[in-house]
Amino acid sequence: SNSHARHRNTRGSHMLSSTKANSLTIISHRGYLDGPDTTRENKPDAIAECIQHGFDCEIDIRLIEGQLYLGHDDPHTPINTSFLDTNSNRLWIHAKHLDIIPYLATTTYNWFWHETDKVTLTSHGKIWCYPGTYVPNAYTVMIDKTLPKEKEFAAGICTDFPLEIAKLCQK
Repeated sequence: SNSHARHRNTRGSHMLSSTKANSLTIISHRGYLDGPDTTRENKPDAIAECIQHGFDCEIDIRLIEGQLYLGHDDPHTPINTSFLDTNSNRLWIHAKHLDIIPYLATTTYNWFWHETDKVTLTSHGKIWCYPGTYVPNAYTVMIDKTLPKEKEFAAGICTDFPLEIAKLCQK
């Protein structure tokens, strides 16, 4: 069974550097590398692959009857805290269910809750923007594979196409 006793996780000095293109952090949306793909969506292996490519990763998480699950629309993949602990410095954890918030509030993970809010703050004080919303020094969800002119002042982009966005940023 999962132990949720580990609180206030300490971050190791082994933090990987994020893929930054012109100071823009590129975040994989749900573990995608090259567009939406249900075989990759919120799957631990796909998330690990994104991190190996140097991208951060936004994941969708729930807590149901004491079990952590990954899944956007529904809980589909059970995980344990060691998965979160191992990858915590590269994850942007989207709380998809209110029941997980009391647990997340006891951790040092970078997590957030939003529904249709234009902007929310993560637990690390980062500005997370809903698709199409651009705020200076914020992280904006951008589903397509074009770079908006607003990228010049964005801190990061969360995208379904991190490989393509990384290439575009290099041009």
